[in-house]
Amino acid sequence: MKLIARRQKTGWSQMSRPFIRLFLKGFVIAAILFRLLPAQAAYAASNQAHRFSPAISFAASESLQSPQRLAPDDLKQHNVDAWQQIIALNPTNATAWNNLGQTLFTTQQYSEALTAYDHALLINPAYSLALANRCGVLSQLENYDQALVSCDLALAGDKQWGAQGSALAWNNRGDALFNLKQYQASLRSFEKAILINPNSQNAWYNRALVLSELGQ
Repeated sequence: MKLIARRQKTGWSQMSRPFIRLFLKGFVIAAILFRLLPAQAAYAASNQAHRFSPAISFAASESLQSPQRLAPDDLKQHNVDAWQQIIALNPTNATAWNNLGQTLFTTQQYSEALTAYDHALLINPAYSLALANRCGVLSQLENYDQALVSCDLALAGDKQWGAQGSALAWNNRGDALFNLKQYQASLRSFEKAILINPNSQNAWYNRALVLSELGQ
């Protein structure tokens, strides 16, 4: 509750929603640029060696479609390598950067996943799915304030969602709020996720956790 009161004192409630969204979007883009610019030269050098290789294009396509029999951990790394090869051919493919981020997330490479999502958002700052995924990985990294900003921007973004739809952003938003100890707001976010996707097991489980915290 203290966090909510602090935001009200800054005068956010007096601003128009478009202005708030523009401000938050600028904040996120500035944070992304600050994180990524030192790594851009190294990436450009490594990318240049592979950019026009038909063999890599074929390998990436085959590896995603026919991974053969691999152990689960090997398969995850196999898919990471495949998305990196695809990105080497087309570095401006925001969807590929997002998918790389999600694959890195499943291998618990959270910092690397965040970098991949940030690249996707440099290409398309309004990409809802990448913003929602970024929210989730920031929570894993215990950066809950920035996670909340990213989820709010996801819900105001271009509405490009994955299979879970906007329920993903609401669930991740609820998680960030829960860790900020804003339990009532967290509960509302989980219930919104359930309303959008009643089959979301994560949202139901998280709702039960926050109700337990509230003693209900």
